[in-house]
Amino acid sequence: MEYYNVGVKFGGTDDMWELFSKKNCWFMGYHENEKPRLDKQAVSVKVGDILIAKAYGSTSQSNYFVRAIGIVTNTKKPDDIPEEYRDRLGFSVIWIKFFKDLIALPASEYERGGVHTYTIHHESNIEFISKINEMMKFDYEEKNYDL
Repeated sequence: MEYYNVGVKFGGTDDMWELFSKKNCWFMGYHENEKPRLDKQAVSVKVGDILIAKAYGSTSQSNYFVRAIGIVTNTKKPDDIPEEYRDRLGFSVIWIKFFKDLIALPASEYERGGVHTYTIHHESNIEFISKINEMMKFDYEEKNYDL
């Protein structure tokens, strides 16, 4: 299992989260072959890998914001995404955690910046991965459900 930080705003402004969450997917903001270096990262993603949907616009920000966490279920996008996005590399994803209030992690503590602002980035920081694993844990607090 590998971890990848992924952007959810095309061009840093066009928020795609609603589509990604509704269609259980994620895909690049770039057309395939437009950014070969990022394509290489995307094609290395496998079923079972973890996607960390980030909200981090520039290297000068003091926080790295986590918006959602998902698990890749297929290395192909769903068939029912809008036509205009079918030429983008992406995946089918089950988004297991969504944070209405973004989780702010100190950028300096987790060495965020530079490549971490890219559309997709393979994560290798052990402390950051450990924090994501902690965030993925289920809240087992007892709840009453009307059946």
